Amino acid sequence: MTAVDPRRALSFGAFAEEYQRWRPGYPPDAVDWLVPPRATRVADVGAGTGKLTGSLLQRGLVVDAVEPWEFELVGIDPDHHGGSELSAPGLPSAPEETAYFPWTWEVTPDQWCAYLATNSAVAAMEPAERKQHLDRAHAVVARVCETTKRPTAPVRHQAFCVRWRPS
Repeated sequence: MTAVDPRRALSFGAFAEEYQRWRPGYPPDAVDWLVPPRATRVADVGAGTGKLTGSLLQRGLVVDAVEPWEFELVGIDPDHHGGSELSAPGLPSAPEETAYFPWTWEVTPDQWCAYLATNSAVAAMEPAERKQHLDRAHAVVARVCETTKRPTAPVRHQAFCVRWRPS
C-alpha cells in the first residue's frame, strides 16, 4: 500500500463543511435496495461523512454508523486501485448480495471545482498548483457545457452496494 501524505490526512478538518456540501448523496433506489424489508436497525459500515447514514435516518431506521481507519477494510481508499474484494475481521468472507446502481450527477463548472477542492489531494497542493488544477478542471467542464449547449455536464457514477444480514 502506498503511504498516505500526512497533509492529505490532516486537510479534511479545514473544509469539512464544504466537503459535506459538495459531495453528492446516494441514489434513492440504491438506498432502498440496501434496506431489507421490515428493517428497523441497520449498520452503515464505512460511514465516512455520513451521507448514507443521513438517508437511512430519513427512512426512520436506527443506524449504527461504523467508520474504521483501516483502508483495507472495504477498499474505501480512493487511491486504492486493487480489486473490489471486501473483507474484514468479523464480517462474512463474501457479501451475501451485491448490486450496482448507475446514476448521473449534473454539475456546473463552479460546482465541479467546489467538489474537487474538497478532495484531500487537491487541498494538499500548493496554492498556485491548486489554482491551476482547478482552473483546468473548470475549463473542461465549461467546454462540455458549451459543446452540449447545457448549463451542466454529466458526471457518471455507479453505486456499488453490498448487503449482509447477521445470522
